[in-house]
Amino acid sequence: MKIFLSHSSRQKPLVREIRRHFPEHVDTWIDEQNLFIGDDISTSLKEQVSEKSDYLLLFLDKDAAESKWVKKEIQWALEAERKQNRILLIVVLIDPDAFNILNIPELKKRRYLQCTDYSERAIEYVANAIVADLFALACRELESINNPSTKTKINLIKNADDYLEIVAQKCVSLLFPYRQDNPITKEGFFDLFQKSSGEEVTGVTLSELLDELFSKDLLPGVFYDGHELFILEEHYRWKAQINVNIKAKVAKLAARMIRSGNIIAIDAGSATDELVKIICSRIVSRSLANISIVTNSISAVEMLLKTTDTHGMDEHTCPFKLFLAGSFIRPNTRALVNIGEDDTCSFSDMLNVVGEADLGFVGVNGIDIHAGLTTHEMTEVKNKQGIINKSQKSIILGDSTKIGIVGDAAFSSFDDDITVIVDETEKSSALLDSLKGRGEKLVLV
Repeated sequence: MKIFLSHSSRQKPLVREIRRHFPEHVDTWIDEQNLFIGDDISTSLKEQVSEKSDYLLLFLDKDAAESKWVKKEIQWALEAERKQNRILLIVVLIDPDAFNILNIPELKKRRYLQCTDYSERAIEYVANAIVADLFALACRELESINNPSTKTKINLIKNADDYLEIVAQKCVSLLFPYRQDNPITKEGFFDLFQKSSGEEVTGVTLSELLDELFSKDLLPGVFYDGHELFILEEHYRWKAQINVNIKAKVAKLAARMIRSGNIIAIDAGSATDELVKIICSRIVSRSLANISIVTNSISAVEMLLKTTDTHGMDEHTCPFKLFLAGSFIRPNTRALVNIGEDDTCSFSDMLNVVGEADLGFVGVNGIDIHAGLTTHEMTEVKNKQGIINKSQKSIILGDSTKIGIVGDAAFSSFDDDITVIVDETEKSSALLDSLKGRGEKLVLV
């Protein structure tokens, strides 16, 4: 399979990083490696797009939308599509306004991928999504050639691990509101999946696909007995890949509160991981110094220590002090939790030694006006309450998909001295209206 990579020069580093995650059997054409001195640029590009490439992958930002060469490449690809009667052009949207600048209505109607986060995890996610789309298109073409009557696709995708990963993430995203007290039937989920994909998917196909996902352990934390499905427990494997852009926005607002010299407590979680990324950036830029960080997050520790290694910091030059709370590692959340009644190594115990935190950042699994802020494990409650009780200001990092979900154990309520940050949606706006008169309990971004 040969892919032509169309992009502006500004996005060349991003394109290189995404290409790095492609499987070896995907052959890519990029101008810096395939155009040579003396080549007729226009002829070479048209030949590659129209005749020698299976697909054109367009990374669409404002610069690409204004580029005469990119516009030519798009027109050549659209012409080739009409001649070959198949999809060749796949769009990865970087700047939301680029469609308006490009002004090709035909492209705007198509499904496209988005890439607005340049973190390593987000780049890998986009690369996997591209591979999944390419595989799906290739499978569809193969089916139309070999079998005009559409049958189950499961045999075509059994070995497509990249594709299955993407489907697993989609399943989890759709299942996220469904918990043990409000499961969704298999038939209801199939209908939901079909509507979200916009493709005709038979019940047999999706049933076999679910069996394949569970056999490969790609849906940890999801309950399925052949009749109904629900999220039994949020799992780090997929939680860190859901709503990444929203979590990054929430974390960005929370990070503005941190000042040099602060003592901060950071709970384990995918939202707080985004906060730690920003802290690492500010440490490197020297805009944040002399801070003490108390955390129970293994991933936070990894990111912070990687920052010191990469930038040659030692204990004398490092602008932060790092303290670990907890004693038992939970694989599901990458969190250290205290076990037993002894508070040794708990957040409360560590903050008694280090000093009361100026700011405490806590993750959340469920947000409900009546049930309050909840999680799925009692072992997590002690940590979260320890941060809230030992911090001058407590900030809960969430997102609107958590609203209405009630976990097994509450660790705080809206009557407590807390601030919850979530993204602005109809659900979060309605919750904000119902909290009027209780102070700044909920902040929307």
